[in-house]
Parts: sequence; structure tokens; C-alpha cells
Amino acid sequence: MRSLRRACSDTGCKLVLLYLAPDMGTRPQHKPKYKKLCRTLLKLRIDAGLSQRALGETIGIHYTMVFKIEHGERRIDPVEFAQWCRGCGADPSEIIKKVGL
Repeated sequence: MRSLRRACSDTGCKLVLLYLAPDMGTRPQHKPKYKKLCRTLLKLRIDAGLSQRALGETIGIHYTMVFKIEHGERRIDPVEFAQWCRGCGADPSEIIKKVGL
């Protein structure tokens, strides 16, 4: 969303165009079930005894993407989700049930 604001100082006024980010609480990756999914994926990896780097190599993504997915900074697509679960030795359908999706 864009917004025009008037910025005034002792030297005069000027119009300032601001870009306002959408409310983070309404973005899908920040809804409670998505947060639960991220926590579940993190726990799944840790319980499997895998580092972020090891899991990333197993499923073909960079380890920084593993971090970003676990912390809700990047969305995970369905194929990556299935690979993640299988890479950790879990059944994707069981994880979906566990999260309540």
C-alpha cells in the first residue's frame, strides 16, 4: 500500500511517498497453523539428528533456505515439504495430520 504524507520542518513542507508493508499478521505464513508447521519442521529435523546443512543437501536446497523455512521467512512448497519429511524419515501425510492442515 502506498501513502502520501506531508513532511514539514522549519524550512518548509514536502510530500513524501511512503510504502507501507502489509500487516504481517494477515500474511498466510504468519497464521497460527503456518507457524505450527514451521515449528514442526524444525522439530522434525532436530529429532532426525540432521543439521540444516545436511537436510539442505538431502533435499537439494541451500542450508540458509532451511533456516528461513523453519523461521517463517520463506514459504515451503508442497514438493519441498514432502522431500523435507522424507529426508527426516517421516511420512508427509502424518505431519499434515499432526499440524491439523
